[in-house]
Amino acid sequence: MHYFLIIEIVVALGIFYKKNILSFLFALIYIFIISLQISSLIYIHQFIPANALANIYSYNEIGYKPFYYFLISFCLLLLLCFLTRNLKNKKISLLCIILSIEFIFLDFSTTGSLRKNFLVCYRDNYENLDTKTENRLKKELLKEKIVYDSNISSYIVPKRYNVILFFIEGFSRSIISKELTPNLYDFSKKSIDVINYYNHTATTHRGIRGALTSFYQASSKELFKVDWKLKRIKNDNLIPLTKILQDDGYHTFFIYPSPLDAQFSRYLRNSVGYFNKVFGADDFNKTSSLSDKEIFNDLEKELLKVKEPFFFGFYNEGTHTGFTPPKDIVRFKNSKNWFYNVYYNFDYNFGKFLSWFNSSKLAKNTIIIVTSDHASFPDDGFKNYFKSSGYYIDNIPLFIYKDKITPSVIDVKNLNSLSLAPTICDILGIKEAPNRFLGRSIFEKGSHLPFSRISAFIEDEYFKVKNNKVIKVDPNSDPNLEKIKIYRKFGG
Repeated sequence: MHYFLIIEIVVALGIFYKKNILSFLFALIYIFIISLQISSLIYIHQFIPANALANIYSYNEIGYKPFYYFLISFCLLLLLCFLTRNLKNKKISLLCIILSIEFIFLDFSTTGSLRKNFLVCYRDNYENLDTKTENRLKKELLKEKIVYDSNISSYIVPKRYNVILFFIEGFSRSIISKELTPNLYDFSKKSIDVINYYNHTATTHRGIRGALTSFYQASSKELFKVDWKLKRIKNDNLIPLTKILQDDGYHTFFIYPSPLDAQFSRYLRNSVGYFNKVFGADDFNKTSSLSDKEIFNDLEKELLKVKEPFFFGFYNEGTHTGFTPPKDIVRFKNSKNWFYNVYYNFDYNFGKFLSWFNSSKLAKNTIIIVTSDHASFPDDGFKNYFKSSGYYIDNIPLFIYKDKITPSVIDVKNLNSLSLAPTICDILGIKEAPNRFLGRSIFEKGSHLPFSRISAFIEDEYFKVKNNKVIKVDPNSDPNLEKIKIYRKFGG
């Protein structure tokens, strides 16, 4: 109901009364909120969502456009306020203040939407489990078995391979095509191609950590804790894949495009943990984020130095929604289409990396796994060019590649990314280790836990897939959803 925004703008302009400083200050705050929401509408075609508030400390990852939109909106509204100030009187100003306060209770208004999403974000970040419940879950969820009855030998011989794991930023499977992403398309045909595979959550912080721990987590609580030092810096309830690998003698690394003092870099070290080294832009003498071209080049350099066996995680920013493309971007047929260019540019650089990899000594004993941190953000822009579920939960890629592997297609029938960590353990022949995984390997012949097909987003937003269609489900429709509510808080 964004047309309601016009009414709010009129009300905001009517608040300012030239003889009353309080009405001016109130108008200033109201115009500030409206300008924020206008900026969000222009940028992602919706009011500021709860997940954006949860990840507010990663604001530098979205580029400068939203801030330009905000400044322009704020200045224009302020100018209109002054130009029309002589048309108002104290009674009109008071009436408009009353109306604007009433709008706070309307969830579809600018102020009401911000209030509602702020409360969602607050509950996700600061409502903790009681100690008794937390200790009970620590015991209940702990198990030794990771792999139960796997048929992985039909596809690949499990052993201690090196692993390079690519988390492509915001990348739904529908993006991949022979024309737009020829290298990824060709790569899928030479790999174990896992189809009907979905992200179990979003955004990046939850997506990557959740995939590496095979668990749900609440919003971005650990991010807040890293900065404000609330309660605990590190959540030790979960046992990430990286710890299991280190206990098995692996050297673990992660490369991330931002400077090391960026929120997510600290998040990887403090919350996910168990990396021998997290590489950021600083390690390559850069003060700003690495482009996709740069991060692939730097990955190649570091791969030549690491000790085997190794696990090397990768995350890029170049395909992030609204991210300002670098000057050296490789354009798709000289297109001006942002989506085509950033995806084509990533694919081009991935192709160059793959050529380097296949000619290197690493190819003989290294598995490459390509997936995404989460599905593409389903704004109107994305939906104009690609097939989308309409939600932040969607079909995402999962390709498993090794030199001379027999290409195959595995239909996992709507399993989600909770399966990633146990699948990697299965590939590496790690069948037992202390873990609290909620997912199971995609190669398991037996039944999967119910959570493997339930995706959880912000607070009470849950999704399942029926007939290859993502549907939002009622939080009270399944007893497993009640468990997930608790698990999210246990996961941090």
